[in-house]
Amino acid sequence: MVTVATLNLVREAKICDLMACDQPTRRWEASGVLVKDGYYFVVFDDRTEIGRFSDDLQPNKTNGLVGIAHADFGYEGITYNAAATLLLVGRITQACTRVLSSRNR
Repeated sequence: MVTVATLNLVREAKICDLMACDQPTRRWEASGVLVKDGYYFVVFDDRTEIGRFSDDLQPNKTNGLVGIAHADFGYEGITYNAAATLLLVGRITQACTRVLSSRNR
């Protein structure tokens, strides 16, 4: 018999509720999450900044956005390379999107 672990929801919060009010937006399209050192690092489809939120999911001064603002692309995923101590993010370019679209036809 196989034992399957169960996930239980402990707390949830809207991204806009975790940050200061100076970040107005109608929508946050989160596309990837990394948990590291007591924080959730979140990448978004519709923005180039990376969100950093404390793992208690409470509003505080350490929550916010870091990185380059106002580019025409966002990110699809995030991971961590411990050997190089690097956060890595990935994005789909227009060229890649065209290739993936043509393969799905």
